[in-house]
Amino acid sequence: MKSFLRKWYTTFSWIATAVLIFSTVYILIYWGVDTKLETSLLWEIIVVAALTSLACLPYWNFFERISMLGMLISYIASFIYVNAVVLTCGYFFEWFHKEDKGMLVGMEVGVLLIYVLVVILCYTSDLSMAKKMNRKLLEREKL
Repeated sequence: MKSFLRKWYTTFSWIATAVLIFSTVYILIYWGVDTKLETSLLWEIIVVAALTSLACLPYWNFFERISMLGMLISYIASFIYVNAVVLTCGYFFEWFHKEDKGMLVGMEVGVLLIYVLVVILCYTSDLSMAKKMNRKLLEREKL
Protein backbone atom coordinates (compact mmCIF):
# COMPACT_ATOMS: atom_id res chain seq x y z
CA MET A 1 0.00 0.00 0.00
CA LYS A 2 2.87 2.36 0.84
CA SER A 3 4.46 1.69 -2.55
CA PHE A 4 1.13 2.34 -4.27
CA LEU A 5 0.67 5.68 -2.50
CA ARG A 6 4.25 6.71 -3.28
CA LYS A 7 3.78 5.88 -6.96
CA TRP A 8 0.42 7.69 -7.10
CA TYR A 9 1.87 10.76 -5.38
CA THR A 10 4.84 10.84 -7.78
CA THR A 11 2.53 10.63 -10.80
CA PHE A 12 0.20 13.21 -9.26
CA SER A 13 3.15 15.57 -8.75
CA TRP A 14 4.30 15.21 -12.35
CA ILE A 15 0.79 15.82 -13.66
CA ALA A 16 0.08 18.77 -11.34
CA THR A 17 3.35 20.45 -12.30
CA ALA A 18 2.77 19.91 -16.02
CA VAL A 19 -0.85 21.12 -15.79
CA LEU A 20 0.22 24.22 -13.89
CA ILE A 21 2.84 25.08 -16.51
CA PHE A 22 0.48 24.34 -19.39
CA SER A 23 -2.32 26.32 -17.72
CA THR A 24 -0.07 29.35 -17.53
CA VAL A 25 0.58 29.21 -21.27
CA TYR A 26 -3.05 28.39 -22.07
CA ILE A 27 -4.36 31.31 -20.00
CA LEU A 28 -1.92 33.70 -21.64
CA ILE A 29 -2.95 32.58 -25.12
CA TYR A 30 -6.71 32.26 -24.71
CA TRP A 31 -7.60 34.59 -21.82
CA GLY A 32 -4.94 37.28 -22.07
CA VAL A 33 -2.18 38.77 -19.94
CA ASP A 34 -4.51 40.96 -17.90
CA THR A 35 -6.71 38.08 -16.75
CA LYS A 36 -7.48 38.05 -13.04
CA LEU A 37 -7.85 34.56 -11.63
CA GLU A 38 -9.44 33.24 -8.49
CA THR A 39 -7.54 30.94 -6.14
CA SER A 40 -10.14 28.27 -6.88
CA LEU A 41 -8.19 27.61 -10.10
CA LEU A 42 -5.38 26.09 -8.03
CA TRP A 43 -7.84 23.74 -6.33
CA GLU A 44 -9.30 22.83 -9.71
CA ILE A 45 -5.82 21.94 -10.98
CA ILE A 46 -5.26 19.75 -7.92
CA VAL A 47 -8.60 17.97 -8.46
CA VAL A 48 -7.87 17.34 -12.14
CA ALA A 49 -4.32 16.14 -11.39
CA ALA A 50 -5.62 13.77 -8.70
CA LEU A 51 -8.31 12.33 -10.96
CA THR A 52 -6.10 11.97 -14.02
CA SER A 53 -3.26 10.39 -12.06
CA LEU A 54 -5.61 7.46 -11.46
CA ALA A 55 -5.23 6.65 -15.17
CA CYS A 56 -1.82 5.16 -14.38
CA LEU A 57 -3.29 2.55 -12.03
CA PRO A 58 -3.16 -0.29 -14.59
CA TYR A 59 0.59 0.15 -14.98
CA TRP A 60 1.46 -0.16 -11.30
CA ASN A 61 2.26 -3.84 -11.09
CA PHE A 62 -1.36 -4.91 -11.41
CA PHE A 63 -0.45 -6.89 -14.51
CA GLU A 64 2.44 -9.28 -14.20
CA ARG A 65 2.59 -9.77 -17.93
CA ILE A 66 0.61 -8.04 -20.58
CA SER A 67 0.78 -8.39 -24.35
CA MET A 68 1.68 -5.50 -26.62
CA LEU A 69 -1.94 -5.39 -27.77
CA GLY A 70 -3.11 -5.34 -24.16
CA MET A 71 -0.71 -2.51 -23.36
CA LEU A 72 -1.85 -0.55 -26.41
CA ILE A 73 -5.47 -0.99 -25.35
CA SER A 74 -4.56 0.16 -21.83
CA TYR A 75 -2.86 3.30 -23.18
CA ILE A 76 -5.84 4.11 -25.40
CA ALA A 77 -8.33 3.51 -22.57
CA SER A 78 -6.34 5.64 -20.12
CA PHE A 79 -6.00 8.42 -22.72
CA ILE A 80 -9.77 8.38 -23.27
CA TYR A 81 -10.28 8.50 -19.49
CA VAL A 82 -7.87 11.44 -19.12
CA ASN A 83 -9.62 13.29 -21.96
CA ALA A 84 -13.01 12.69 -20.41
CA VAL A 85 -11.84 13.96 -17.00
CA VAL A 86 -10.09 17.05 -18.37
CA LEU A 87 -12.87 18.05 -20.75
CA THR A 88 -15.62 17.40 -18.21
CA CYS A 89 -13.83 19.26 -15.43
CA GLY A 90 -12.79 21.98 -17.87
CA TYR A 91 -16.39 22.46 -18.91
CA PHE A 92 -17.71 22.68 -15.35
CA PHE A 93 -14.77 24.82 -14.16
CA GLU A 94 -15.31 27.06 -17.22
CA TRP A 95 -11.75 26.71 -18.50
CA PHE A 96 -12.95 27.07 -22.07
CA HIS A 97 -15.95 28.15 -24.10
CA LYS A 98 -17.41 25.14 -25.89
CA GLU A 99 -18.20 27.35 -28.91
CA ASP A 100 -14.55 28.35 -29.28
CA LYS A 101 -12.94 25.54 -31.26
CA GLY A 102 -9.47 27.06 -30.77
CA MET A 103 -9.80 26.71 -27.02
CA LEU A 104 -10.85 23.07 -27.39
CA VAL A 105 -7.95 22.37 -29.73
CA GLY A 106 -5.58 24.07 -27.28
CA MET A 107 -6.98 21.96 -24.45
CA GLU A 108 -6.55 18.77 -26.50
CA VAL A 109 -2.97 19.68 -27.40
CA GLY A 110 -2.28 20.19 -23.71
CA VAL A 111 -3.87 16.87 -22.76
CA LEU A 112 -1.83 15.05 -25.41
CA LEU A 113 1.47 16.71 -24.48
CA ILE A 114 1.01 16.15 -20.75
CA TYR A 115 -0.15 12.55 -21.29
CA VAL A 116 2.88 11.70 -23.42
CA LEU A 117 5.23 13.44 -20.97
CA VAL A 118 3.83 11.54 -17.99
CA VAL A 119 3.92 8.20 -19.84
CA ILE A 120 7.59 8.81 -20.69
CA LEU A 121 8.36 9.82 -17.09
CA CYS A 122 6.60 6.72 -15.75
CA TYR A 123 8.43 4.49 -18.22
CA THR A 124 11.87 5.92 -17.43
CA SER A 125 11.16 5.76 -13.70
CA ASP A 126 10.09 2.12 -13.93
CA LEU A 127 13.08 1.30 -16.13
CA SER A 128 15.42 2.91 -13.60
CA MET A 129 13.81 0.91 -10.79
CA ALA A 130 14.14 -2.32 -12.76
CA LYS A 131 17.84 -1.67 -13.38
CA LYS A 132 18.37 -0.91 -9.70
CA MET A 133 16.62 -4.14 -8.68
CA ASN A 134 18.65 -6.16 -11.21
CA ARG A 135 21.89 -4.68 -9.85
CA LYS A 136 20.91 -5.64 -6.30
CA LEU A 137 20.04 -9.17 -7.43
CA LEU A 138 23.44 -9.51 -9.10
CA GLU A 139 25.16 -8.27 -5.95
CA ARG A 140 23.30 -10.85 -3.84
CA GLU A 141 24.19 -13.65 -6.24
CA LYS A 142 27.88 -12.76 -5.91
CA LEU A 143 27.73 -13.20 -2.13
